[in-house]
Amino acid sequence: MNKNIKYAGVVAATLLAVAPVATSVTTVNAAATNDATTTSRSSANGFTDFITNALKKVNDFFDGLMKQTVTKPEVGTKEAKATDIVNNISDQTYSDDSTLPDFNILREANNSNLSSSKFAKLLTQLGLIDSKSKDFDTIKSTNTITYTVSGGFDNDLNALIDNMVSYGNGGSFSVLITSKDKTKDSTKDADVINHKQVTFTNNKTVTAPTTGMNVQYTTPIVIGLNTKVVDQELTNSVSATVTNNNGAKIPYTVKDVGKIFFNSETSANTNNMDDVSNPGGIFTKDGAQYYQRVTLSFDPKVIDVQKMFDGMDGSENHELSINGEPALKFQINHTDGQKDATTPNSITYVRELAVGTQPNDNDNNTDTDTDTDTDTTPDETWSMTPNSGIVTVNGSLAPLHNDDNDVTTRSLGANSAWQTDQYRVNSKTGEKQYRVSSHEWVSSDYVTFGGTTSNGSGLSNVSDLTGHHTISLAGPDGFVYALFGINGGRSNRGLAGNSAWFTDKSATDSEGNTFYRVSTDEWVQAGSGVTFN
Repeated sequence: MNKNIKYAGVVAATLLAVAPVATSVTTVNAAATNDATTTSRSSANGFTDFITNALKKVNDFFDGLMKQTVTKPEVGTKEAKATDIVNNISDQTYSDDSTLPDFNILREANNSNLSSSKFAKLLTQLGLIDSKSKDFDTIKSTNTITYTVSGGFDNDLNALIDNMVSYGNGGSFSVLITSKDKTKDSTKDADVINHKQVTFTNNKTVTAPTTGMNVQYTTPIVIGLNTKVVDQELTNSVSATVTNNNGAKIPYTVKDVGKIFFNSETSANTNNMDDVSNPGGIFTKDGAQYYQRVTLSFDPKVIDVQKMFDGMDGSENHELSINGEPALKFQINHTDGQKDATTPNSITYVRELAVGTQPNDNDNNTDTDTDTDTDTTPDETWSMTPNSGIVTVNGSLAPLHNDDNDVTTRSLGANSAWQTDQYRVNSKTGEKQYRVSSHEWVSSDYVTFGGTTSNGSGLSNVSDLTGHHTISLAGPDGFVYALFGINGGRSNRGLAGNSAWFTDKSATDSEGNTFYRVSTDEWVQAGSGVTFN
């Protein structure tokens, strides 16, 4: 079975040599709100207000019609049969795999009197009845009835139809069918025999053109020694998120993940082929840093990247940011990593690949000391004690502290387990903290210490999962979920919260816990925050 497994190392950072990871996912804020953003949002709000007002006016219009006195036809008459057919017409809902009818016929017929034959034809054009059915013949032949199809005033109906057709995503409009018996006295609405409202809803997924785009991606990507190079050249190794100025996701296609590894970010951005490295088939150089180009392309019907970039000068309501910074010219419609090839309507960014068992913790620690002693302040000291084991986080998020006891931007997820090699005690406060990374500590208030590093048993009952499945990891982004190998040992990597991963196998351990495979030999344990889809 050929499975497309998302590589579990993309958001990982390594701890102690054989410890699980307290990962750090790059946090990227959307571009700051500017006048252009405000204008575009005001425009969007204005359009929303216009549609809301149109809906209200149509509802008021219907309320006025519904106040007419209705005299139902006698049971058993052809008028009663035709009326029953109209009342059995269902509301219409259109999905991605269905075709919308031509609603222009409703625009033309709005508030007009229709003969029974013209009304029957309109129903077939809208897909409400079959032209070869008895219902069609009954309505058409009952020529004593005339029909009026009303959608409010023309301007309001036109706006609601346009909104429903163009934007989908649950947009709808309604019409009210009024039936009148020509043989009845029309004075004081005595000829009205029926009202029937029909609603048309477009549930097609329609992505409207956007004037703002924010591209967010993780860098660096920390990968372990002896990882296959090809794993980082696959399109499923890309986990970028692209949103518009309203926060809605924009679909993209990964057109290229570079097979050329540059020695610096600058060389990668400029495609400098004189500054490249060849790691071979496996990343074997501990501490190596490589830079790789990634190209994302977009549907021009959804977004025009070049036009958006050109409009960033303020002349138009456009904004385009990549990892929180305004996009640069060389990132737009740039070469996609293939010789002499370009991908139109695309952006190219550079990501860093960090290789090794002990990369930088990326925990905001700017101390340049190379010793292992913990820095102290004059009014407090920390006493250090070697003590190897496992700390298991209790039922809530556990914040991490750096060597100076400042709270970092990272945390450990609830009920997760981490390897530790020592603890420290504060001489002033008596607080006890366990070290879970080269420069990160967790308070004993949030964890339970266990003196063993492995239960000595591996995973068993490995089963293939049928169909397409993912696991979703609850957030926030600072949560970290431990990974395990088939032998039951903890991996030197982890997965961040607010992420989802393909899985193709399940297994259990000796205690009955369930695990799901997310890469060749990395498994995540089912439990709090882990949802199997």
